[in-house]
Parts: sequence; C-alpha cells; structure tokens
Amino acid sequence: MARRISSEPIACPRVSDLNAMLASTSGKIELETVGEASEEKILGKLAQKAVLSVFNRAFSGADLEEVAAAFQGGRKVDVSDVMPSDTHVRQIGEARPVHAACKKLGAKDPATAASTLEFVLEGLHLSR
Repeated sequence: MARRISSEPIACPRVSDLNAMLASTSGKIELETVGEASEEKILGKLAQKAVLSVFNRAFSGADLEEVAAAFQGGRKVDVSDVMPSDTHVRQIGEARPVHAACKKLGAKDPATAASTLEFVLEGLHLSR
C-alpha cells in the first residue's frame, strides 16, 4: 500500500481504506444479483461481514464492556481516512478502555494504533 494521503512515514491499512477496495473491485468480478441489489452494495456487505467475522474472533462481548460503557457515557472518538495517526493516538490515550482494546490487537506505533482504533470502532458498530 502506498503512503497515506497525510504523507505519514509508515503506511498501515485501515478499515476506512476498504472503500477504495470496493471501488477498485467493482466491475472486475461478476456477481449475479437478485432484485435491485447493486454490485457495490453487495461488495460493501461482504466487507462488513468480513470485518465483523475477524472482530468476533478477536473479542468477546466481555472484552469490550468497558469500551461500550465509555461510549454510552458520552465518549466520542473521531476517525477519518485522512486523519493523521498521531491524532488517533491522542484519542486512544484519552480513552483507557479503547487503549486496552487496541493494545490487545498489537498496536505498537501510531500507524498500527490508528488501524486498530478504526477496526475496534467498526467492529463495535457492526456488532451493535
């Protein structure tokens, strides 16, 4: 993967990068759809199911009780595909339960911290 838009020294894939995968895959594989479902919508659902599957293998419900409680208590974390990794790291540092979840996934530097933060947030969102 090439350097991120933010010109960071280390590139690390993030969940937000999956949107580019959807655009680059569209038209390259043939999907037979039923009804009004578009190829892009189907690929999006497949990506979400893949993220959720990996997330459920990495975490059990009990692992993330504190993280969920922090968000229910008003914790807010912003992520973006153009946000520098250091910004992600600052937010993780301010939310101890989120920090523990990212550390469990092996976050060791700003790039992997940003990647794991997005993964945890997306996994929580998809698992509701």
